[in-house]
Parts: sequence; structure tokens; C-alpha cells
Amino acid sequence: MITNLASLFGLIATIGIMVGLYQTKARMLFAFGVLNMILVCLNNYLYYNQDLIVYLPLVQKVTFVSFLGWICGVSINARSGYLYNK
Repeated sequence: MITNLASLFGLIATIGIMVGLYQTKARMLFAFGVLNMILVCLNNYLYYNQDLIVYLPLVQKVTFVSFLGWICGVSINARSGYLYNK
């Protein structure tokens, strides 16, 4: 239940960021965000599929690094004013 709630709240936050990126036409960050959402979906699929759960630790690490890079990119661009000056 906690995993499902965390996924739901993370999805809500990510969708909010994605809407902002789409509205500001930050195409690269938006595409990177879509990739991250696909990776999160893959994580959930592997978590619930007992036959493929052996791949979950590797996919989780890739997703974590990818998501961290995306959040850093969004933060740097927002901080520099790039997203707001378009």
C-alpha cells in the first residue's frame, strides 16, 4: 500500500512539472521527463511481475540516476531563469 501511495504522489508531482515544461516549451527536459515516467512504469511492472523481479535492482538504479539528473536539469534551468524568459 505504501509503495502504491508513493507512486501516486510522485506521479502527481511529476505531472505538475511536466505541464510546466510543456507550457514553457522546454522540449529536451520534457522528453527526458517522459523517459523517466516510462522508467518508473517499468519499475512498477517489474515489481509486480515475479518472473522479472530479478531485473528490478538494476532498473531501479538506472531510474534513480536518470530521475536525479532530470530534477537537477529542471532546477538549474529554473534557477537560471531559462524556463521563465521564453
